[in-house]
Amino acid sequence: MQSRQNHRCTRSTPSSSLRSKRRRTRSAAALHGCVPPVSSVQKKVRKLRRLIPGGEGMNTDRLFLRTADYIVQLRMQLHVLQALSDVVCEDPAPDIADLEASVS
Repeated sequence: MQSRQNHRCTRSTPSSSLRSKRRRTRSAAALHGCVPPVSSVQKKVRKLRRLIPGGEGMNTDRLFLRTADYIVQLRMQLHVLQALSDVVCEDPAPDIADLEASVS
């Protein structure tokens, strides 16, 4: 029986041939009963756990609640950044010549 460490994912982007080789290896292992098949929902939940801060240790119900809170938090950050951008764009920096004239 193969250990799960052999199927550890990496953060770097592997080449397409390496990805297809991994898929073949995983599929063959699943056919031989070494690795239980993973549903598409389980894969998506696993990806969501990695996206949400603190999601790795949460149960699925709590993860979904935290996801909703996180979306609201990100939207608020977006609104704050847009407001700051509007303030900066409406009040352009004064010209250097204007600053020199006001000093003398």
